[in-house]
Amino acid sequence: MEQIRRQGRSAQAAEALVTNAVAEGRLIPDAPSYTTPQARRRELSVLRVEQDGRESIKPVLSMSDAQTVLNDAKLSPGQRQAAELMLTTSNRVVGVQGLAGTGKSHMLKPTLKAIEAAGYKVQTVASYGAQVRALRDLGVESATIASMLGATTAGRFVMDSKTVLVVDEAGVVPARLMDKLLVQAERANARVVLIGDTGQTKAIEAGKPFDQLQAAGMTTALMGEIKRQLDPVLREAVVLASQGKAHDSLEKITNVQQFKDKADRWEALAAAFAERDAATRDNTLIVTGTNESRRAINDLVRTKLGLDGTGRDYTLLRRRDTTQAERRHSKYFVRGDIIQPERNYASGLKRGTMYTILGSGEGNMLKVVADDGSQVEFDPRRTLKLSVYEPESAELAVGDWIRITRNDAARDLATGNRFQVSAMDDTNITLTAPDREVKLPATERLHVDLAYATTVHGSQGLTSDHVLFHADSKSRTTSKEVYYVAVSRARHTAEIFTDDASRLPASVMRAAEKGTALELAS
Repeated sequence: MEQIRRQGRSAQAAEALVTNAVAEGRLIPDAPSYTTPQARRRELSVLRVEQDGRESIKPVLSMSDAQTVLNDAKLSPGQRQAAELMLTTSNRVVGVQGLAGTGKSHMLKPTLKAIEAAGYKVQTVASYGAQVRALRDLGVESATIASMLGATTAGRFVMDSKTVLVVDEAGVVPARLMDKLLVQAERANARVVLIGDTGQTKAIEAGKPFDQLQAAGMTTALMGEIKRQLDPVLREAVVLASQGKAHDSLEKITNVQQFKDKADRWEALAAAFAERDAATRDNTLIVTGTNESRRAINDLVRTKLGLDGTGRDYTLLRRRDTTQAERRHSKYFVRGDIIQPERNYASGLKRGTMYTILGSGEGNMLKVVADDGSQVEFDPRRTLKLSVYEPESAELAVGDWIRITRNDAARDLATGNRFQVSAMDDTNITLTAPDREVKLPATERLHVDLAYATTVHGSQGLTSDHVLFHADSKSRTTSKEVYYVAVSRARHTAEIFTDDASRLPASVMRAAEKGTALELAS
């Protein structure tokens, strides 16, 4: 600002220039950064477990035996390097840096088979339900990290020296979960394989432990031969994106449409999706950066498909975006929202029960009421394991595609599971997927959302024939990592809808830098 004034401009003109630069993404507002001793301890713990575990375990197989087992697997050089590392390492924790579309499942199947044949138990895990489902669709049985850790604590899953944990999409695992995972593995003398890509988006929560571990020298194999893209030009675009050359990659994407007004842009994207035949729509993924645009596009798609006004209204529960720090203070809770405790508390809160927020009182107390009329008053500083949801009335119709937004063990539902509504009556909503049918009670509040569009974080780990990518050049959610994830989901085509095609190359070159507690402390 002072520099602009020295150029002879007024304070008002300087302020206007800075404001415009921020709005256009050329300047990014900064703010003080903070960390906690706990965050620092977690990151140090993750690094310690990996370092202490080097040369500490017996390999599953010798190199000669591993090579013999893998001879008929028809693996690429990168896939073979990853498989050999998993089978022959004497380190407790190793990594596989697997670029998007390098054939992870093709590598895993013979490798996991060889590990199990050697007398070991394999447990594959991922952060999100959608990633778990994608692995299962590829024939790799898996579970979420949270559910596996919960099962371990409850004694339903026992780790020992014959356990191999394979963590998929390790780049989105936050420091909190990575610390728990590695510490439990160390205590059980188990081994851990982290498979991810440091070039893709990071965890929503604090930390980027997969990046830190690689930087600290964790033994890591590289799978770099991209195979997903069947169109050679698109494959070249993804290769360039994986190298951080998003600007050059964008030049390979021939279908870039520009609409200055966001409403027009969302409308055009929804129309491009809806005008496809049903089979093509089922193999088309809409990817966008924000929840605002995701919801708007979902609603527009329903209208374009002729579903608007043909169904019934239900109460859907959408997760309230709050931080852990905010959830410690009653003033940040919204009257009418729904909370669900993730464990039982002495205050009377019951795990999984829905409570409606009545309001906050003196002394940081929060008052809630259950459906049976029983009221509970508690201090949220002592009840940290709470999920908070915003109830919203929304229509669902036969033919709608929805996704599950909360794990439901009783119905074998995981966050991210995708279904189509096939029937509804006064009692039930029937959901179908290619391999099963599920009924949800029509009279209850539902943990579901429309599933035509997904955020970039939600799309990581998924694959589709076609991708429609909503890229707002002014949004901070448009970056080189986000661009890489979005275009690499597609096998055949990737189309981009933006507000400004001339500014987009600079936008996709922005790095979505994420700091760590140790970096800040130093």
